[in-house]
Amino acid sequence: MPTVEEVNGIVLNLRQYSMWAWAPGIAALWADLALPVPQTAVIAALGIIYGVIGGGLISSFGLVSGGLLGYAIARRYGRRLVVRLVGDRSIKQVESLFEHGGMWAIVLTRSLPYSIPEAVVLVSGLGGMRVREVFAALMLGSVPTAFVFSAIGAGWSEQPAIAIALSYFLPIPLVPIALYLMHRASAANAARLQGRKAFKRELTEVMDMKQTLVMAIRSQFMQPRGFAGWLAGWEMALRSSNRKRNVWAVGLLGVESTDRVLEIGFGPGIAIWELSHRATHGLVCGIDHSKVMVQQATKRNIDAVHAGLVDLRCSSVEHLPAFEEPFDKVLAVNNMGMWHEPDERLKEIHSLMRPGGQIAIVSQPRCPGATAETTVAAGWEIAARLTEAGFTRIRSDTLALKPPVVCVIGEVP
Repeated sequence: MPTVEEVNGIVLNLRQYSMWAWAPGIAALWADLALPVPQTAVIAALGIIYGVIGGGLISSFGLVSGGLLGYAIARRYGRRLVVRLVGDRSIKQVESLFEHGGMWAIVLTRSLPYSIPEAVVLVSGLGGMRVREVFAALMLGSVPTAFVFSAIGAGWSEQPAIAIALSYFLPIPLVPIALYLMHRASAANAARLQGRKAFKRELTEVMDMKQTLVMAIRSQFMQPRGFAGWLAGWEMALRSSNRKRNVWAVGLLGVESTDRVLEIGFGPGIAIWELSHRATHGLVCGIDHSKVMVQQATKRNIDAVHAGLVDLRCSSVEHLPAFEEPFDKVLAVNNMGMWHEPDERLKEIHSLMRPGGQIAIVSQPRCPGATAETTVAAGWEIAARLTEAGFTRIRSDTLALKPPVVCVIGEVP
């Protein structure tokens, strides 16, 4: 996957061929019908190359024509093809919005991420909406989206990678807003047409769709995949709180120059870099179940990898690879909650460590409404699990972020 410098280089090279750069841009917007193309990032790239007006006009054409193409495909080939493109569950959820929201379902989803807009357009073709209604909805939703994200690209034209990252992640907060507005429209109509029972059913369907969207976003941080996963890893690496959390946790472990260290779930490789600069005559191993993260972390630590100081593997904590020698230190940052049967995993990790070795489990709760009390509870739970797995001399420390971070350290007797 490309680094920040490579992204900047790609966009700068495209500027030299600006006469034709619009063509792959429009093609990418059309491809969103079948592939998870981040269309707002494409629009930002067009804004970088052509400016606000040029990028906005080209993007408007791409969004509207791509939407009409999806509508035509659904009308021509029917439900079977649409199911293959977006899935039967998504179709049912979107159909429930169309039943009462009509064209506003298209308008309010044009700027949303993760192929949501094209799923809505495809379903509009199945629902028998008239083409002029679809065209009007596409214009109302696409033109503002095109010019807003072209403006983001133009405004950050000297730092293309930042512009593209902003355009990718800014739409995420729009998901609950759009769902709320669609819920308002659909619930009002449902209450008028079908009474209170229909209202409750519609509310349940909208909440199910919201949960599906939230899980799609969260999955890219749990196991990053593809281009969206690369951007998720990039965002994790750039977020200042993540860097502070990793550097702080490494400092608490007290890594010595000859230590053998294992990090579980290393993500973009921030802590791996810190560990390798402390265990300068030892070995830093890491496992992560995302190939995208292995690629990013390898690039970030390429010199240490080539020097034989860092060994990164694509594997999961549920399937720990074989290691030649036991470890002195083990680190896991904000991922124990994703482990299957964590008590068993901790016992397996215990067996891979030397007597006197230390393990650090870090948690910064990310659940909605998380507070300092949530962090304290997480710390107590981790401490109990470490004790159950056979670790002793349990201690903890906290880092004052929002919400606070807890690091629980245990020792192998």
